[in-house]
Amino acid sequence: MSDHFHNIQPPPRDEEVIEEFFEETPRASELRQMRQALQERRLLLRNDFNTSTNQKYRTGLQSKLKELTIQIAAVREEEAISGFVEGTIRATLSRPPTILDYLTAEELESLDDEY
Repeated sequence: MSDHFHNIQPPPRDEEVIEEFFEETPRASELRQMRQALQERRLLLRNDFNTSTNQKYRTGLQSKLKELTIQIAAVREEEAISGFVEGTIRATLSRPPTILDYLTAEELESLDDEY
């Protein structure tokens, strides 16, 4: 076996790895804030819709409400996916290292040959 055990690096910090992975893509917390803002907007428009007596205005609001509902669903889905990915990264980083983590590609191949 090699001297990999002597060159053990401390594990990267979770948030740094997650930030690097997502790059410019919004994180789950940012998506949650976006979704909440869209929901608040939808609530305000729904209140306007319920109190307005102008049918033309109500028709326009109804269209905007449908659009917001679709946007909210899309952001909610992205939020769930991002949250899952973030959790997976954290779980992967927190698992204890095994001997396999310290072997070179050649050493791993030789293990395959042996078994």
